[in-house]
Formats: sequence, structure tokens, C-alpha cells
Amino acid sequence: MNTNTEAKRLPDDKSRVITLLNNRVKSSDLLERCKKVFIIHKNEEYMLRLTNKGKLILTK
Repeated sequence: MNTNTEAKRLPDDKSRVITLLNNRVKSSDLLERCKKVFIIHKNEEYMLRLTNKGKLILTK
């Protein structure tokens, strides 16, 4: 069983492919160009952001 998967998005200037290895992703890959990303879960939007102290906060 191959545990490597890729999350793919439609191409635009902010799109990128992030590779998952063993169901893990590096926060630096998610937050590469910005300090926050938005995650849709069950039609609800959550924000994952990086603080100035380098911590992650997930808010609804």
C-alpha cells in the first residue's frame, strides 16, 4: 500500500501541490508563503495560522 498522496488544487498563482508522507505534512509546506491557511471541514471554514512566536492556532 502506498502511503504517499498529494493534495491537488486548481492552478492559479496561489496554488501548489503538497506531498503527504505517511499521512503527515510539514507546517512549513502549508504556510510556505503566508502566515495563515483556510481549511474547509464539513462545509465549515477554519483558519490555521502561525503566531509571531512560531506556534500554530486553529480557529473556526
